[in-house]
Amino acid sequence: MNRLKKLTYIQYIICGLLVIFIFGILLSGHAKNVSLETVQQNIASCEGINTLKKGTARDMRKNLNLDESLFDWSIYYCGNGLMDVSELLIVKSDNSAALETAEKAVASRLDAQKTNFDGYGTNQIDLLGHAITKKVGPYYFFAVSEHASTWEEVFMGLVK
Repeated sequence: MNRLKKLTYIQYIICGLLVIFIFGILLSGHAKNVSLETVQQNIASCEGINTLKKGTARDMRKNLNLDESLFDWSIYYCGNGLMDVSELLIVKSDNSAALETAEKAVASRLDAQKTNFDGYGTNQIDLLGHAITKKVGPYYFFAVSEHASTWEEVFMGLVK
């Protein structure tokens, strides 16, 4: 009987740890609900963002083949010249298919840019190789720049 009690306690402990583990997994994808205005204000004050052009819906469609109507909101900055590969995209959508579309569009954009600059744009290839892509809750973040990690840090500070 004593051995049966120990076995029951062990089962309770294992079940408790399992519940804690599952709860942790569920919370790991959680992100704060942040407004477009808050993200814009914080990103606008970031180092290096002023060297980019604030992209329009047309720029987003041309460069990434993304329609901004897929998302609750979007922020897009792009380079100022043909040799400038710097970009920043942040989108929010509760629709996981829209986020997946953004993820695929970014992967295509990176592949195309790497192909375009292969063989002569060593600085561009290096920046593209260090691109940051991140999906956090209902947000998708993409950045190519020497300041990409700073932008990511600011963004993550807002949503986590």
